[in-house]
Amino acid sequence: MKLRYLIAASALLIPFAVLAGSTGNDKVFKDLDKNSDGVISKEEAANTKQLVADWDTIDTDGSGSIEMTEFSALESAEAYAPMETDEEPIGAAPTK
Repeated sequence: MKLRYLIAASALLIPFAVLAGSTGNDKVFKDLDKNSDGVISKEEAANTKQLVADWDTIDTDGSGSIEMTEFSALESAEAYAPMETDEEPIGAAPTK
């Protein structure tokens, strides 16, 4: 009987856990991760000057890409939100 109550209570908590895990950092990460491979590459970050400038600090494992866990550790990722611009990304091949 107690097991049924425990299972029912757990099922009720699942939606709250999902909402708690969804932060502003998650949205910014997904916006930056253009190919949805679960990491931000330097190429994907090229239009975000602040992210490029802080790259070595955020990429704590030195993998050359930023994983969600590294990005989620930031207090606020608002400064890293991609900006719409007509400028070419740093190091990108010219498209015009």
